[in-house]
Amino acid sequence: VHLQIITGTYEKTLHGFIASIPLASNTSPSASEIALPATFSDTFLFAAHTSPLRTLTISPSAPNTKKRILATSSADERINLYTLSTLLPPPSLESKSVLLKPTSSASGRNRHLGTLHNHLNTPTALLFTPNRNKLLSAGADGQIQILRTRDWGVLSTLKAPKPKAKPINYAKDYGEGYGPRIDTFGSEGYGGGSGAINDIALHPSQKILLSVGAGERAVRMWNLMTGRKAGMLVFDREAVPTRFGNEGLRLEWSEKGEAYAVAFDRGVVVFGMDSKPRLRIETAPRSRI
Repeated sequence: VHLQIITGTYEKTLHGFIASIPLASNTSPSASEIALPATFSDTFLFAAHTSPLRTLTISPSAPNTKKRILATSSADERINLYTLSTLLPPPSLESKSVLLKPTSSASGRNRHLGTLHNHLNTPTALLFTPNRNKLLSAGADGQIQILRTRDWGVLSTLKAPKPKAKPINYAKDYGEGYGPRIDTFGSEGYGGGSGAINDIALHPSQKILLSVGAGERAVRMWNLMTGRKAGMLVFDREAVPTRFGNEGLRLEWSEKGEAYAVAFDRGVVVFGMDSKPRLRIETAPRSRI
């Protein structure tokens, strides 16, 4: 079994390598059938950005091609695009690690395609549609952009509104240990924020998009058929306990699109399509997710 692993680093580099895992039998792999040791082969090492990488995504597979598209983003406000080969490394490289230099590729099939400058701040989330004809990007500038992968033209731009500032009563919201004072943080505090988007999730039907943003305890729903906001679910304390965090950080749809999960700093809540929580998850002892 060959697994291609792509890592983005704080050192601003993009590193790809293949793990080849021998099996004890010819049947489908399982944990009991893995016969170690595995071997690792470097495939590429690119000096991708001028700041630490923030996120990356790989396009789904397509018929009649062995290549995929890799998209990466960073605080340098750029989205870099690469062709990513799924072919196995040559036999001469399969059982050893090659010393690569930045911007090098062991196979020569992984190449930089170009750079997108569509966001005015850090791109925070990237995803390809299942048919890989569109790339969706969200950013700290409060924009969600839908791009056509054929020519990387912008088809539509969705803009998240800037949340309104809200006073915080620490004693009431977080307990007496935080003191009785009341603060108003304006555009940067809880309930304020710049409209930055933390994450997006595409429904399997490709008609609905969810987003969570900085400084707001809510999830927004977008209608991709019309390119407009379709609704907003504000989290009350009963649905999302205050101890979970002040904003959603990650989103994920279920495989059939019948439920979605919102990850907070210290907890996860699964919602049904009726916007009611089905499940709450938190660690014990309590820690960051």
